[in-house]
Amino acid sequence: MTELPKIISVDDHVVEPAHVWQTWLPEKFRADGPRVERRGIGAMKHIGGGTYEQSFDPDGQPADCWVFGDLVYIHKRHVAAVGYSRDEMTMTPMTYDEMR
Repeated sequence: MTELPKIISVDDHVVEPAHVWQTWLPEKFRADGPRVERRGIGAMKHIGGGTYEQSFDPDGQPADCWVFGDLVYIHKRHVAAVGYSRDEMTMTPMTYDEMR
């Protein structure tokens, strides 16, 4: 039997389940812990690196967002793009339901 090489990848990505912090964070920290909220997106512009200008609109395209304190990270298609064509790997906001 061939032994697999011991490799640690520094560039693999995972998408945490939406409930991960609300399930596994000790109960006394859950109210202040990270959580997922579905929000309507008004506008989103990539500034550079991991920085975005974003606004929210209840009537906008729905997207799931990680919320922690006053930080909001909108899930974008290029982060969970398995099965999408190269042309579909965009910065488009998305929900967990759309992830593959």
